[in-house]
Amino acid sequence: MIRLACRLVLLPLAAIAVDEAALLAKKPAKWLSAYGLFDNGLAQIPAEAVTPYDLATPLFSDHAEKLRFVWTPSPASYDVDEAFEFPVGSVLIKTFAYPEGAGLIETRLLIRQEAGWKACPIFGMPKLVMLG
Repeated sequence: MIRLACRLVLLPLAAIAVDEAALLAKKPAKWLSAYGLFDNGLAQIPAEAVTPYDLATPLFSDHAEKLRFVWTPSPASYDVDEAFEFPVGSVLIKTFAYPEGAGLIETRLLIRQEAGWKACPIFGMPKLVMLG
């Protein structure tokens, strides 16, 4: 009988960088992970430069919870008489989740491209694949 010895080595993962080229591509990525927006998509742990935010007056969505994040390649500007001006390459991220941590439903991306804002197809859970 041959016995094989093996050793499991766990290495820390390097921080995932947001892939601006993927965000600006004409065709959306097949996997949410291709954008590098989350260090862990299933746990909704954002990548280092991705910032969570919330709304002062959120809309009702059949009791679903919403996790919101934003990433900008450079600072956004704000005009008191207008609104935020996001630079090209920015992305607004919204994940719908069942209440009380019962699981994720879907993630939607709104990406600021040269021609304006582009709604990205919905990524379903748990595999984080593009639907439709």
